[in-house]
Amino acid sequence: MPDSARAPGGVTALMPSGYRDPLRPSGGNNYDAHLLDGLRRDGWQLTETTTPDPGPEPDRAGLERLDATLAGIPDGALVLADGLVTTAAAAVVVPHSRRLVVVVVLHLPRSLPLDGPVARAPHGVISDSERRVLAAAAGVIATSRWTASWIAEQPGLADVSVTVASPGAEPAPRAVGAPAGSEAGPNLLFLGRLATHKGVEVLAHALGMLADVPWQCWCVGPADNLAVMADVRRTIERANLSTRVHLTGALTGTALADRMHATDLLLVPSRFETYGMVITEALARGIPVVATDVGGIGEALGSDREGRRPGRLIPPDDPAALAAAVHAWLTGPSLRRLWRETAHRRRDELGDWSRTARLVAGALITARRRPHDREAQR
Repeated sequence: MPDSARAPGGVTALMPSGYRDPLRPSGGNNYDAHLLDGLRRDGWQLTETTTPDPGPEPDRAGLERLDATLAGIPDGALVLADGLVTTAAAAVVVPHSRRLVVVVVLHLPRSLPLDGPVARAPHGVISDSERRVLAAAAGVIATSRWTASWIAEQPGLADVSVTVASPGAEPAPRAVGAPAGSEAGPNLLFLGRLATHKGVEVLAHALGMLADVPWQCWCVGPADNLAVMADVRRTIERANLSTRVHLTGALTGTALADRMHATDLLLVPSRFETYGMVITEALARGIPVVATDVGGIGEALGSDREGRRPGRLIPPDDPAALAAAVHAWLTGPSLRRLWRETAHRRRDELGDWSRTARLVAGALITARRRPHDREAQR
């Protein structure tokens, strides 16, 4: 491992394998890539090392791989570690935290149940491993205020040093949406993994309630669960919507940019999100959003200076509420104008990735100055 990790402004980034793979898109991967690129631009001497995600319940082989990776980092080094590869592996990470200055980036707590709505995580939900890793860290980067609040509520973590560094938004041209007067109607977009916690089945049922008005919907993202996808396809076919709902799989680069440029309304029916980067990516293009009111989604959607939201928040697991919100937008020209204008105002207020990098850099500097032997402090 290069000695740059011990030099002034040097840091080793411990990331999950394949996090820069464009065919494996996720908010966490995008955040990590933008963050590390921003730190480099700001002059940090960055050493990247990757390791496979050991999973929520690591086996012996997974723990041994992670242990070997951490053992290759020199004593006293500053380490910026993704929580995906660390928080379930306390047996390995905590001992190394005694000799390294470890700052954990917590995108999504491993302990949160994602198979149902989580409006506010209760006390005591955290796993023993996640609690021990966060307690042993020299600092924690929370990617939303919601996540920071969740950490503070967990037993034994009230004194953990937490820095909120929300995702940035890349500047983008304003979306034009569907052509004016298009008989096919406005273009709706779902962007994310077609997985249960993203509420994709809820979306399919809601679209089935909107067959009497014109629209087209693109569902863009990889499918993680064949059973979920089979259910979605059956719902679409029963509603005779196969020509109106387009399951594209993952899109990247120009294809993704073109699809977003042609979007009129983003739909986020997630059962849970700690933030929802797809929302700010849409707002950066002036696209309004209908999303569930869970976790940090309201934080990402925000409001303009008059308190108006660029869209609507709805309850989770409620296809009727989702359908009603979209129907009101589809059939209400004044509502469409209002949401679009508010989205344009929010577009001008979004922070960029350089701000995110500066916040994380400040946390790294603070962690390096603080005694890193967390066990000795407790």
